[in-house]
Amino acid sequence: MQFKLENFKPIKSAEIKVNDLTLIFGDNNTGKTYIAYALYGLLSKWNDIVFGIEFFTPQQKEELRQNGELSIAKDTLDKNQILQEIASRYAREMAIDVFSSQAKQDGTVASLLGIDFIKDKTIERQMGVDSWLHVNISSDNIEIKINGESYPIEVINHLILREIFDIPAVFISVSERLGISLFQKDLDENMANIVDILKKNENFDPMQILFEKSSRYALPIKDNIDFYAAIENAKNKSELK
Repeated sequence: MQFKLENFKPIKSAEIKVNDLTLIFGDNNTGKTYIAYALYGLLSKWNDIVFGIEFFTPQQKEELRQNGELSIAKDTLDKNQILQEIASRYAREMAIDVFSSQAKQDGTVASLLGIDFIKDKTIERQMGVDSWLHVNISSDNIEIKINGESYPIEVINHLILREIFDIPAVFISVSERLGISLFQKDLDENMANIVDILKKNENFDPMQILFEKSSRYALPIKDNIDFYAAIENAKNKSELK
């Protein structure tokens, strides 16, 4: 897949091709971190980004409601248009959702290319012991069948968009391990400060604390903190055995 980003922070225009292993290197202050974090945010938050984007046409929605079944030929889908809508939504929200900015950055443009449809996948969803949704994605078609009571088409719409594209699983390694360690200690100190505030003032609004102490770290930093914390916890548990 290829990811293109324009007009974001120091980046005027950057394009990156993602392979099984992707290394980004270069001179300082050239935007390496921004493009890497932007790509990570897109792939790791894919399920959230596609929520609310329309996949079904009004006619397809009605057919699914009336018949409980729907068949869509993949060659009738405008894949590039769907991907561009996803990329455009991400560009609008990226500054806040990934970089913990307090405001959106206008003028940012993102583009996605080279992402294929999944060729062979079966999706089942159950309510209790009964299956209420069956989706079969083949190389040519998408077959959808709803069993039993009517379920919100929006839920099925979101599920299809989550699953239909061949999105790579992503892990980003932040090279500054010392920085991650310092961030983790900083977060621990923030937590201790919040506890102290609550102890001193019983009438303090917890929501005010959340707004005042909201994380200022980018999404990859947060995820790396959680990753290293999980390793540390696993290590401590193994030492106790």
